[in-house]
Amino acid sequence: MNRQPGYLIVMPWEVTEQGGVNGVVRHLIREMDAEGKYTAVLLENDWNRAGSYRKPWSGTPTFRMRLRAPVAPGAKRRCTICSLITYLLTLPLVLYKVRKIVAEFRVKIINVHYPSVDSVVFIVLRKFKLFHGRLILTFHNSDATENLKLRGVNRYLYKKLLQRSDVIVSVSRQLVETIINGTQEIAPKVEVIYNGVDLQRFPARNPDADAVQQRKDEKTIICVAAFELRKGLDVLLRAFSEVVSAHGGVKLMIVGESGGDDDKLMDMAKQLGIGPHVEWRCGATPDEVAKLMMQADVFVLPSRDEGFPLALLEAGAAALPVVATRVGGVPELIVDGENGLLVDSEDAGALAAALLRILDDPTMAEVGARLRKDVAERFTWADMYRSYERVAG
Repeated sequence: MNRQPGYLIVMPWEVTEQGGVNGVVRHLIREMDAEGKYTAVLLENDWNRAGSYRKPWSGTPTFRMRLRAPVAPGAKRRCTICSLITYLLTLPLVLYKVRKIVAEFRVKIINVHYPSVDSVVFIVLRKFKLFHGRLILTFHNSDATENLKLRGVNRYLYKKLLQRSDVIVSVSRQLVETIINGTQEIAPKVEVIYNGVDLQRFPARNPDADAVQQRKDEKTIICVAAFELRKGLDVLLRAFSEVVSAHGGVKLMIVGESGGDDDKLMDMAKQLGIGPHVEWRCGATPDEVAKLMMQADVFVLPSRDEGFPLALLEAGAAALPVVATRVGGVPELIVDGENGLLVDSEDAGALAAALLRILDDPTMAEVGARLRKDVAERFTWADMYRSYERVAG
């Protein structure tokens, strides 16, 4: 029997997949295990292999389950009643399964990451007094914006979910208003908890090695992002074509997961004549990404939309000079001209100019050193965990 109370983390994907949300969850669990106050338990809302109990991830009990929305997303009006009936018919079994986990692990906290209307089951669980602990919702960015599109029954129930949760976590100050979206009564329960970074994976740079790095014939610009237009990679490719023309001796390495726009982006690189200068790395592990960052010269984040990106924190940990777009929570970390450079999204010319400024001015390495100092002082996984422990009560 577990002596510590359980802390149930709910997420919409397998924890082993790549991505920022999964990275946050994995580190939250590791810090929780190290602290020893709670027993971490995982529940993956996995529709592909639901209902099974698998080998624990890193020693963490892990369950899979199908959590439905009361009305299927995109359902036509005439299907709404059928969808509701299906939801109500399956709800008792779902409640039974969740209650069984709650009882077995003495769960006192349920923390839903990337919440949506399918998380309503947890306020139903409390309504029937099957769970007496605290409910925490953690929003990472696109989850909040996607929920704004909910309509009808789903929209009503989603607002109830926000109102009846105990704590709502936002990963940036910028995201808070999107979460609240006119529901002012939830404002007092919103807490900003920043993501963290593992500094041990990014050893401090050696000044002698840095001098050799600066004399390299070819410089490397690295971007860590899913291969999606949402990440602004099309803008980056246009900017990089200007960099190649003006600078030469430069390579762009794009590291990430397939995002559905792979072929379109790779074709664009060829059409711009920069194909030989662009390297695509798909499916790199976190340790591989860290190694690639330590070997790079500049980090670029051209996103159109962001929450509080882990890749940006990792670039800071690697002491890389950073060029990023002025979106989401990015300005909450990057102060333009002090620990990085900020440009407006969609502005390929400004992005190219900022990259060239860093490539052509060796003293710009200092902004990377300042960013590492800021990250080390304010953004560690231990800091993040202590904040979660505080709001857990």
